[in-house]
Amino acid sequence: MRTVEEELARTGGEIREAADRRRRPPWRKPVHRTVVRVATATLAAVALIAAIGIPALWLRDSNSPLVEVASTPPDGFGTWETMADAPISSRPHAVSVWTGTEAIFWAGSSLSRGFAYTDGAAYDPLTGTWRSIPVPGWGHPGLSGVYLDGELYALAKGGGTRFNPSDGTWTDLPTVEGMFLAATVATDEAVWGLGSVSVNPGGQTDVAIARFDRQGNDWVYGPVFEGTPATGSLFENVLLIDQPALWTGAEIVLWNPEGGGAAFNPTTATWQQIPAPETGSGALVTTKAAVANSELVVIAEINNDNENNIAIARYREGTWTWQDLDILIADLDEVTVATAGDWILLFAPDQAPIILHVPSGEWTQDTDAPLAGVQAPNTVWTGDRLIVWGGASTPTESNPSLASGAIWTPPNG
Repeated sequence: MRTVEEELARTGGEIREAADRRRRPPWRKPVHRTVVRVATATLAAVALIAAIGIPALWLRDSNSPLVEVASTPPDGFGTWETMADAPISSRPHAVSVWTGTEAIFWAGSSLSRGFAYTDGAAYDPLTGTWRSIPVPGWGHPGLSGVYLDGELYALAKGGGTRFNPSDGTWTDLPTVEGMFLAATVATDEAVWGLGSVSVNPGGQTDVAIARFDRQGNDWVYGPVFEGTPATGSLFENVLLIDQPALWTGAEIVLWNPEGGGAAFNPTTATWQQIPAPETGSGALVTTKAAVANSELVVIAEINNDNENNIAIARYREGTWTWQDLDILIADLDEVTVATAGDWILLFAPDQAPIILHVPSGEWTQDTDAPLAGVQAPNTVWTGDRLIVWGGASTPTESNPSLASGAIWTPPNG
């Protein structure tokens, strides 16, 4: 596995200062969350089912036959309320973050990412009001952003910017040398940029990662995940905006829509490959990944008897567990996946939103939702409600005037 120094030395770059920084003590250890193995949970669940008759869900472990696991169905599927119109025009692919009091939406682009918006606004869900925010005067169709410790960070190409909403100031970030930034993720204590370093002599893409050192106002480079013939297809499409970098609470995950991924552990500064789940039934068409309550969840489009439906796979301590669902979606590639605690919401063009409770596998297609048919909306989870704004939509006969935004509150939220 090559380091960034070796990669850039091979391509003629210089990052000697970055190498000196890497000899300093590493970043602090993030919070880890314990996940119970499926087998252990199954034994307890079977006993519980026998004792009190809780409804059960059939799960398929990739290495075992179907097993019965107890689950508690949700008490309903939540409620919707529409939002006031924003002071900026609706658009997909905006940088969207939650500050603790406001949802910020900045920049964005067309569906094709042919151009970039430059304006932004913040929404306060307690008052139901918007405010315009100062902007740096530029945007990029490939921006990705996160929020950490009072600031919004947005990265694209070789650099980025950070925004302090309390005083309205923007500060340019230093250039990231030798890598093309394609994804941004905030762990418990740091902001990371990920991107391709180069195409190596074997024809595979190498993926680099760098942590932003806020005190030193510079980037600290981690090890490169070196592409090999075995992982050649893994990163062919992995560094895409619609397949973002994910933080599970322990690892940073990059996922390939064709299945499989790679995880970086900030504590050990090491990469590991995540195997693609084997489908419980049918042929795998494509996938998207999300994190629901610190658990990696893959939404998979499966073809069964010439009909495509949705299944989900949950990754627990190196084992995939499948939940076969009967959700019908025409094209998962066009779907926006939003996570909200134990819930996943799927927004597809020309369809009402689908609301899925991950632990139980219960779901509904909410035809009464005010956002039916919206494509690529921007979503922000506040911890108790999901703010959904913007995107692109075409009014339908059943929904002649689509709202620009709506708030979903889970049951008992």
